[in-house]
Amino acid sequence: MEAIHFGGGALGRGLVVPRLVEAGWTVTVVDPLPDLVEALDRQGGYGLEMQEGGATREIRVPIARALHPERDRAELMRRLGEAPLVTTAVRKENLAGVARQLVAAGAGRAAPCTLLGCENVEAVDEALTQALIAAGIAGEALARLHIPRTVVDRICANAWPASTTIRTETYGELAASRAGPTIPGIEAAQSIDALFDRKRYLVNSLADAAAILGRSRGDTLLSQAFGDGALLAELTPFVDALQRHLALEHGLDRDGLVRYAATSRERLANGFIPRRLDTVARDLWRKMQPGERFFAPLIALRRRGEAVEAALDVLARLVRLSAALEGAPGHPAFGPAELRAVADRHGEDPALRSVYRDTADRIGKGG
Repeated sequence: MEAIHFGGGALGRGLVVPRLVEAGWTVTVVDPLPDLVEALDRQGGYGLEMQEGGATREIRVPIARALHPERDRAELMRRLGEAPLVTTAVRKENLAGVARQLVAAGAGRAAPCTLLGCENVEAVDEALTQALIAAGIAGEALARLHIPRTVVDRICANAWPASTTIRTETYGELAASRAGPTIPGIEAAQSIDALFDRKRYLVNSLADAAAILGRSRGDTLLSQAFGDGALLAELTPFVDALQRHLALEHGLDRDGLVRYAATSRERLANGFIPRRLDTVARDLWRKMQPGERFFAPLIALRRRGEAVEAALDVLARLVRLSAALEGAPGHPAFGPAELRAVADRHGEDPALRSVYRDTADRIGKGG
């Protein structure tokens, strides 16, 4: 079983490649960094370092080849034309480049292939399909591709260029929608959307919120913020609202969600993988948009007639504190006026409008 993996970064080498290798796949890694490709190819793999029970251990992850998409184009085209599995772990904006490679390699391909997007991107299957269409894929070639929806979760740190070693936690989630062929090493899940939202809200939203509070108190690492019980207690009404939304939206068990949130807090408090708060609490204005991780679940709850006032108090405090964190190029500052502007743009949606206006009013009252 030969798999081609695009993306030699932390998540790709920390989660996707090890899962495939453990399941018996022979993996070729493709990355645009020439020095990294040369090092991985020369070493025939890399180290994966993790901590268990306070002890650190390192395992070796073997790979078949490491290829550069331009320098090694001929070999890449050949391997892509034959591999039954292609996985990606790149930035969303780089999926277009992967799609062009796949279209170029698949012109004469007759055998089916599974294309697995392992980015932390909602509905990544749709993003990949659109990228392939934009790259000019033929209808029959697209029909031969199985592109499942996925969810991925593992905290990883990339040591490159100091070394090729990836440092990671033991926890890992990599699942694909159940429809379609079985993929050895990849869990098949009935509802990827439920798992994705659970991860987005009870890991990502939680991490972002704690990072804002932590930076306001002078913390520099995510583990410091999650080691502060008083800080986490401030977030309790918000986390409770997230759990209620997940239970109502996806039918997830509330007790299971409580356990999942507790596991998330434990994972994010792990100092073995240092995460700087300035790399977590960033791009906050995008994350505060109606369809994103802070406001979307509260809007959905208000549409259901659920109480969200205590959670809005938390959001108001986060927005007020975020003003000191934003303002750098590409990261605009925002506050009550910006929230009210969003509300005004969505006047046709009473729940959305009221959630944004109520949050803005709370900020004005010192929230």
